Order: sequence, then structure tokens, then C-alpha cells
Amino acid sequence: MSGVALAPSPPGGASPAFLRDARALQRKLVEEYYARLASAETPRRPVAYMLVGGNLTEILRSFGYDVVFPEIVALNCAIKHQSLDNILHAESMGYGLDVCGYVKNDLGLQDLGGKTSFGQIPRPDLLVCSFSGCYIYVKWWEALSESYGAPLFMFDVPYMREETPRKEDIDYLVSQLWELIHLLEKRTGRTFDMNELKRVLAESRRAEDGWVEYLRAGRSRPSPIEAYFESIFYMFPINVLRGTPEAADFYEVVNAEVRARVRDGNYPLPEEKYRVLVEGVPPYTNYRTFWDFFRKWGAVSVVATYPKVGGLFDRGFRHDPSRPLESIAEYSLGAYVNQSWPLRRKIIADYVKEYQVDAAIVHGIKSCRSFTAGQGDLRDWLIHEKGLPTLYIESDHQDPRYFAPAQIKNRMHALRRRRANVHARPRMTGTVAGVDIGSTTAKCVLLDADSRILGKSLNPVGVDIVKDAERALEVALADAHLSRSDVSFIAGTGYGRYKVYFGQLIVTEISCHARGANFLFPGTRVVIDIGGQDTKAIRVNEKGEVVDFAMNDKCAAGTGRFLDVCANALGYDVAEIGPLSLQARRAVKITSTCTVFAESEVTSYVSRGKDPKDILAGLHASIANRTLSLMQRVGVEPEITFTGGVSQNEGMVQALHRRLGTPVNVSPLSQYLGALGAALHGHERLAGGAA
Repeated sequence: MSGVALAPSPPGGASPAFLRDARALQRKLVEEYYARLASAETPRRPVAYMLVGGNLTEILRSFGYDVVFPEIVALNCAIKHQSLDNILHAESMGYGLDVCGYVKNDLGLQDLGGKTSFGQIPRPDLLVCSFSGCYIYVKWWEALSESYGAPLFMFDVPYMREETPRKEDIDYLVSQLWELIHLLEKRTGRTFDMNELKRVLAESRRAEDGWVEYLRAGRSRPSPIEAYFESIFYMFPINVLRGTPEAADFYEVVNAEVRARVRDGNYPLPEEKYRVLVEGVPPYTNYRTFWDFFRKWGAVSVVATYPKVGGLFDRGFRHDPSRPLESIAEYSLGAYVNQSWPLRRKIIADYVKEYQVDAAIVHGIKSCRSFTAGQGDLRDWLIHEKGLPTLYIESDHQDPRYFAPAQIKNRMHALRRRRANVHARPRMTGTVAGVDIGSTTAKCVLLDADSRILGKSLNPVGVDIVKDAERALEVALADAHLSRSDVSFIAGTGYGRYKVYFGQLIVTEISCHARGANFLFPGTRVVIDIGGQDTKAIRVNEKGEVVDFAMNDKCAAGTGRFLDVCANALGYDVAEIGPLSLQARRAVKITSTCTVFAESEVTSYVSRGKDPKDILAGLHASIANRTLSLMQRVGVEPEITFTGGVSQNEGMVQALHRRLGTPVNVSPLSQYLGALGAALHGHERLAGGAA
């Protein structure tokens, strides 16, 4: 059901720098993993076979086991076009055409000696069937046990029919985990070390945080990631290496690269025309061809269910070292493939809203009736209940004989034509401008009738605010190749909103940042707006309406001005200090909250020979602490979206992430969210609603 492939090259047409360091690191990790499995070094580490869904990797790892996932071996065979030989051999052994492709690849490969182009697959010392929801998987593991003569541990996981796991189910699974632990003690001669398991779980949690940060990048418009095709190979560490420092470190590299993509404008496609949700396992044998269909359509998969079969971490679950066995039990219960279809539909409905999806593609697997059962009903539900254009196509994840490119291409073209006639958002009338006059910059965003951004501008504010407001609009119009007569409505916001004399609506910047953040990141519940002269914490509801807010408007402490003054004291341009702060070895402690005193404190540190990078890291941490105090006045609740000019400071983003303990939503448009929110309010007023 799940796995990860050796990272292939993207199809033609993707941005040249779209895949870079993370792809190379993923390949290195995969190659090292299979090399270790094939190593003849002694003493040999024991090997356990396990399934991806709801796996018990952390427990096996705490006993020194290497874990092999036959599903992942199978998909690597498929993507390297080696699966068909294994499948045909299994069929010659008597396995039917309708048997799962994973099963036939694995059993055929085993009978042929277990040698692949990426390494020799070792024999198992133990088989752990960690997912019992598929009867075929149970029989598969029984066949392996008989063939290899290896003991089989069957982990019986109750089906998940309610959103919250029942205590009885958790207790039942924990009792089985103790049985597994006792079995491992007997087989290894080692005493179970709870502290070692907690250490492994802490590394798992760190990797899970990084994986979720990567997945949630798909909420940005445009999306800097390909949530289906790219995630296929970025799943390797979270599924196979979870519990190791290498897995957690990998996602730090991935997320740094995603932020660099956003900064440099390197997106999956030059233009994101359609935002697509994908349900189902990929056709690994024709991976590039399938991706190419999306690319030619101008479609980017912004969210997919397949990367979640190893864990629904993006829905809030984390392994918990303080509740080790209980959290492992909850993880196994909550695996995506262990959810009832009503629960899966709810997850998908949430994704449609959160990721602003335009269409959905459901990919059914010919040889997997267990996983694809219900997908036809899901398609009908998305179309008729959610009004979402949805296509159901069928091929296979392992067997290339079932992939019909011409048929799939024609059906995707038909969906594209249907999508052209359906608008994901209510149709408005005319082009609207939002003009945000801040203390240091003037921004303008132009939206078309479908709330798509046509043009934008960002210019410094001088002494004549009226002229600055007019210039912001004119530059945005030039960016969109429009004239003043094309604009039907203008809304003003920001510090100088009353100087937007040519507008028809004035809205507070608090309301506008709330609305803009909700538009870009629908899951937003708290907005942090750090501008040139003030900082705001805004709590919002699911509609982007303000519930509560707090602001620091008495002085420039903890604002862009604070950073500007301190940067000058160190001899840097303010644009340089974010990246430099990330190079710090040991951040100094900045105790002054006043800008004037903080400048003196910075000068004092310089005279004492402190590294400027450490001083800058301390400044960013100081602002993060002050921001948290402000947020606590309105309530800290995920998701958190960072807006304002300082949101473009990568050092500040990372300082907030560390201080809050949760990823912070940031986009290249974060500095424009006030203007975007004003334009959205203008759309409402133009359509006749309350703004």
C-alpha cells in the first residue's frame, strides 16, 4: 500500500531547480540503506519484515533490528521496470492475475533469489504483520513464514470507525505490544530498554514535525511542492528510517530547499493552472508518464492521501516519548488505510478546503480490491456532495500490463474540459484592488472575478502618503497589464488607509490580515503580523473572521524597526541578517525589549568580541519570545500564519518555529496579505455582501 522510490528525475517542463539537494540526499539514504542490508559484515544485525501501514518500527529499532518493508522493495522494483519479471514468475508458481501486485512481486523475487539492481534483499529473522485490515496481507505473511521458516507475529489492529480511538482498543494493542517485546527479548537475549525506546520515539517525533512542515507547503499558492509525485520519494525517511537522526535531519534539508524554492520562484510548473487532490497508490511502472499528464494539463498535486498511509501526522498525531506504547498503539489505529470510509471522506473533504483544491483524481489499483473498494463511491460523493470535478482511473501499482496511457490521457483531458466549466469559488463581478499603506511600504493586490491574483506591487512609503497609495495602484495595474478603468472596486487598509482617497471602502488591517491569511492558508487560527512599527497577534475562526487580537503599538520593540536598528548597529543591511542568524553557533541572550537599549546591548556584545551571527540569532530569539507573549493574550492554537514584511526574514521564521514548537505558515505573498484581505473584502462589498 505504501512506500518510497529511489528519486527519479522530474519530467520535462518542471523548473530546473525544482529538485536539487534533497533529491540527492534521498538517493544517498536509499543506497546506504540497501547497502547495509546486503552487507556481509559480522555480526549480522537481525532483520524483521514489516508492513508500512501502522508499523512498529520504533520497537524493532530499539532492539537493534534492521527493518525491511517488502512493499517498498516492490515499488522500487516497479519504478526500475523490474517488477514484471517477478510478477510473471509468481504467476508461473500458481498465483492468479487478481492477486495483489505487491504480493506477487515479493514472492516471485524471493523465489528468484532476492537479488535486485539496488541490492540483495536479506532473509527475515522475524515477520511482523503490523496491518491486519487486508486479508491478502495476512495470507502473504503466512506464506513468507512458511517459506522462510521465520516466526510470525500477528498484530491484530481493530478497524477505526470513530475519530477518537477507544480506550479498550488502545489497551488491547498495548497488551499485544508487550507480547512482541517479550518475543524480541527471547530472540535477541536483550532486556527491553524503555529509555532507548523513548529516545527512538523522540527522533521519530522530530522527523514527523519536519514531514508535516513539508506537506503543508502545498497550501501555498502557488504550491512549491508536488504533493503526490515528489512526496513518493520523500516518504522514504518517514517510513523506513523513522526513529533515526538521519530521518529528522533529512526533513531539515527538504524544508530549507522548499523555502529556497519559494524565495527563488522555483515551482513545480511555470504556471499553476489547477490545484489537484490525488487519492490512491501511484502507477509506479509508469511514474514519469503519469506525472507528464499532469504537467501538460498545468496541474499541480497540492495534496494527496497516499503519502499518509504511513501515518496521518498532518492531522495532528505524533509519537509521544512520555506515552511510548500508548502512542504507538494510537499510531497503528490511526493509519490512513485503517480508517473507515466515512472517516476517510472527512479527511479528504478537509483537504479540499484547506488546500483550495480545484479537482480530484482517484487512481484505483487493478490488483488491490481491499484498498480500492469504496473509491468509486468516493468519486460520486466528491462530485455530487462536494461539487468537485473528479476523475476515477484504474491501472496498477506494480503490473505495467494494466497501464493504458491513451485511455488515461483522454480521460484526464475530459476532466480538464469539465473543470473549465466549473468554478471552485463563487463567481464575482469585476476586478478589485486592495491597497495596504503600511508604516514603511505600500502594497497593492489586484484580484479578478475568481479571486485570482492578476498583479501586485510593493513600494517604500515616503512623506506623501496619498501619492504613495496612488503609485501602489498604478504599479500593480502595470504588473497586470490593466488600466484604471478595468478596476471595479478599491478597498484601502493599513496604517495610512484613510489616505486611499480614491477607494470605496476602508477596512482595518487586522481584519484584512485575518482574511488574507485564511484565503492563503484556510486552516489558520492565529495570525502573527510583524510590520515596520508594530506587532499583532490575531485569533481567527474558520471563516477568517477576527475572534480576538492583541498588539504592540506603543513602541518599536519586536518589530521590523527593531531589527533594522540592530542590523545597522552591526553594519549589516536588514536583508542580510536572517540568513546570517541561521549560521549562529550559540545565540547570545538579548534582555532589552526597548529598541534603544537593545542597540546599546548589541554594541556591548560587539565590543566584547561576540560573533555577530550569535548576536543576530539572539535578536531573533528575543522577538520570538516577545511574540509568543503577545500570542498568549489571544490564545495559541495551530495553525499559525506569519504575515507582514518581517515574514520574509527566514531567520525570524525559524526562530518562531523553534519558540512555538510548531511550523509557521509563510508564503511569498505573506507581505501582501493585508492588501489581499482588503481586495477580498472589496469583492464581498461588490457582490452585495457585508464587508
